[in-house]
Amino acid sequence: MKITEAQLKIDGFDFDGLRFKRNNITVQKSWLTEVFWGAYHEKDSSLYPIKTIQELNEFCIKHEKKSYDFINPNHYKNSTKEVWEMMLDIWGKEKFIAHCEMCSFKYRMRLGLKPEQSVERDLEKAQWYEKKANELKRKG
Repeated sequence: MKITEAQLKIDGFDFDGLRFKRNNITVQKSWLTEVFWGAYHEKDSSLYPIKTIQELNEFCIKHEKKSYDFINPNHYKNSTKEVWEMMLDIWGKEKFIAHCEMCSFKYRMRLGLKPEQSVERDLEKAQWYEKKANELKRKG
């Protein structure tokens, strides 16, 4: 899938009028031809040509992994409690455990099938839900 401005916004990149940014990654059209997109990390100003969303995802995984939490990103933490904690308060432990088990199942069933998404990212998400469900089960 080719990169589009709409897809960059969906993937959490903010547009500053000239380029798209998310954490320490910047994506912009080539100023010479605007035929290809390029991405660079704030610590390395070399522009890497990016043609597809898959290439951008791979670049981000390589350069952004330590600074961007794809499993529990900051937009889940906009309150005094995280989203999962609010869900636990609203629906209770048993329903939240069931939710975790279903989400884990969903992520495992689509491993390698979701376009432009790495297997590792979905596996990490499945494991997060499994860990949270098991943690709550152990608490009794």
